[in-house]
Amino acid sequence: MPLNLLMRKKKPEQIVNKPSQDIVTLVDDALQLLNYMSREGAIELDERIAKNVVEAKFKVQNGTWQVEDETVFLLNYDALSKAVHPVTVESIQSVIPNERAEKRAPTKAESAVAWYRRYALLALVSLLIIQVYYLFGANLNSNLKHAFTEKAQLTLKLETLPANSLSNEYTQLNQSLETLEQQFDANYSLLKSWNRIWMLGLSFNPDLPDYNQLSFQLRAEQLSLNDPELKIKQQQLQLEQAHYLSQLTFFEHDLFSDSILNVLQSYILPLLYGLLGAFIFVLRDLLREIKSLTFTYDDEIRYRLRLPLGSLAGMIVGWFLKPEDAGLGASLSPMALAFLMGYHVEILFAMMDKAIANIRKQLEPNQITPQSK
Repeated sequence: MPLNLLMRKKKPEQIVNKPSQDIVTLVDDALQLLNYMSREGAIELDERIAKNVVEAKFKVQNGTWQVEDETVFLLNYDALSKAVHPVTVESIQSVIPNERAEKRAPTKAESAVAWYRRYALLALVSLLIIQVYYLFGANLNSNLKHAFTEKAQLTLKLETLPANSLSNEYTQLNQSLETLEQQFDANYSLLKSWNRIWMLGLSFNPDLPDYNQLSFQLRAEQLSLNDPELKIKQQQLQLEQAHYLSQLTFFEHDLFSDSILNVLQSYILPLLYGLLGAFIFVLRDLLREIKSLTFTYDDEIRYRLRLPLGSLAGMIVGWFLKPEDAGLGASLSPMALAFLMGYHVEILFAMMDKAIANIRKQLEPNQITPQSK
C-alpha cells in the first residue's frame, strides 16, 4: 500500500505530539493537588479524574502524548481545581515544604510567620517602653503641678501668721512646707531627666527678659554705697534674680513636658496601638490561612499593606474619634479604641463612609440650582 494512503487513513488524534512545557507543568501541579486530596481526606477524590492525571503523567514521561489527551486533561484539571478550591498549587507550595530537596529552604509561609512574629514583638516592646515612659512623665507632670499649687497655698498661709509664732499650726505648716519643697525638688529633678530624652542633649538656659534685666540693673544701681547693709542687699538682689531665673527654667520644663505628653497621647501612642492591632490581625489571619493551606504571595502583599493602614487608623482615632462617637460609651479608652481600629480597619472605613454620606445628605438640600425661565 502506498505511503501517502497510509497517512490519509491515520486519524489526526492518533498523531503523537510532544507536550508543551505548560502542559508538563500543569501535570505536575495536578499531581500535587491529588496528593493533597489523598493526604487530607476531607475532599472526595473522583476516580476518573485521578486516573486521567496519572495516565497523563506516564504519557508525558513515555512520549506518547496525543492531541486528544490534552483536551481531556485540561477538562479534568479544571474539575480538580474546582474541587480543592480555595486551595491552589501556589498555596500548597507556599505552606508545605519540599522534602525532596537536598537543602530544605524555608517556605513562604514560614518566612512570613517569622517576619511578622519578629516585628510584632518589636512593636509590642516599643509600645510598652513608650507607654511606661508616657505614664512616668504624666505622673511627674501632675505631681509637680499639684506640689507647686499646694506650696503656694502653704506659703500664703504662713505669711498670715506672725514670723515668731510658736503655735502648733505654724510649726506644722512650716514642716509641711519643707516636706513639700523636698517633694517638689525631687519631682522637678526627675522631670528634667525625663525631658532630656527629647531634648537630644540640649538644656534650658533662659535669659532674663529685657524689662526684668533692666529692672534688676536699676535696683542694683540705686543701692547706696554708704549703706552698711549694702552687701546683704546685693546678695538678696542676686538671690531674687536667681529665683526668677529658676522659675523661668521650671516653667520651660513644665511647658515642654506638656507638649511632649500631648504628642505622645495624640500621635505616637495611637499609631503604635493601631500598628499592634494590625499585627495581631495579620498573625491571626496568617495562622488561619496556613492551617487551611490557602496562604499565597498575594496574601503577603495584602498583609504588608494592612500594617500602614492599621497605623493610620489608630492615629486617626487619636485625632478625631472618641469612644462615644463609635457608640461604645465609656467602655473603651482612646488607646483601646485605636487598637481596635488597627485590628479591624474596615470598621473605621465604614464609619468614615457613613459620616461622608451624612454630610452629603445635609449639603444636597441646600444646593440651589438656577432655573431657566
